[in-house]
Amino acid sequence: TNALAWLVCSGVSILANAWGILSVSAKQKKWKPLEFLICTLAGTHILNMGIPITMYCVIQLRRQHSNYEWNEGLCKVFVSTFYTLTLVTCFSVTSLSYHRMWMVRWPVNY
Repeated sequence: TNALAWLVCSGVSILANAWGILSVSAKQKKWKPLEFLICTLAGTHILNMGIPITMYCVIQLRRQHSNYEWNEGLCKVFVSTFYTLTLVTCFSVTSLSYHRMWMVRWPVNY
């Protein structure tokens, strides 16, 4: 089934991003802005896989074994959570891009 494949991908993504956060946080005691932005990006990926994608997979798997259907409230929670976390991910990537530009353009001030 497609939902089971998404659930496996979600688990792999959560583990990989958690590994990234642990490797960055174990490196230094005081975080620089770059490490903070990378961990923020990994954290939003963990939340994006952990909440809406896992919720979608669980509901789809329940639907296969019973006549359970999506209700309006659950659909609103899924859509708003997914879009909010995707927006935060876009903001994190934009912040990383600006940070890189700042480092290249004005390295003395950084």
